[in-house]
Amino acid sequence: MELTDNVELIRVSDTRSNYLPSVQSTYISAFPETERRDFFLFCELLDAEPMFNLFVILKQNVYVGFITYWQFKDFVYVEHFAIAAEFRNGGIGSVVMKEALRQMGTNVVLEVEDPIDELTQRRVRFYEALGFKLYGANYQQPPYRETDSWYDMKLMSYGDIDMYKEYGSIKDCIYSSVYNIKKPD
Repeated sequence: MELTDNVELIRVSDTRSNYLPSVQSTYISAFPETERRDFFLFCELLDAEPMFNLFVILKQNVYVGFITYWQFKDFVYVEHFAIAAEFRNGGIGSVVMKEALRQMGTNVVLEVEDPIDELTQRRVRFYEALGFKLYGANYQQPPYRETDSWYDMKLMSYGDIDMYKEYGSIKDCIYSSVYNIKKPD
C-alpha cells in the first residue's frame, strides 16, 4: 500500500523475504523479551498462520520498521508496531498507522504498557492522537514463554468497540489465538 512522504507498507507473506533480518533486529531492539515471542516462532506464524500479517515499512525504498497484526472476524489485533531507532520521532509512525487503520477498515485493538512514566504516557498519547481510546481496566498480557510471568498492560481500541461490553470476548479471542491460552472448561 502506497503512503505519503515516499513511505509504503509491503506485505511479507513468508520467511523467504529479504526484509526478515531487519524485522528481527527491530523486533528485538524495540520490545523487551517479555513482550515478544522467540523469533523462530514469529517466523513459524508467518509461514503457517493465515490470521497473522506482517508488513514492512519502507521510506524511499529503505526499511524503517514493521507492523504485525491478527485479522479476526470482528476486529484486528495489532500485536507489534515499531519504527527502527534511527527513524523514530520523524512522523513516520503516525503516517503509517493512519494508513494502516484506513486499510484495515475495521475495529482495532492493541496492548500498551500502563502509562505510569513519561515514555509510556507518550506512547498512549501517540495512539490517542490517532483516535484510539485507553480502556482503564486491568489487563494482563499472557507470557510468550512458559518461564515468563503474566505482564500488566492496558488495552486500547479504535473504531466502534464498546470495551465495557466486549472486553471479555476480545480478551478471550486474543488469549486463545495469539497466546494459545485456552479458556478453562
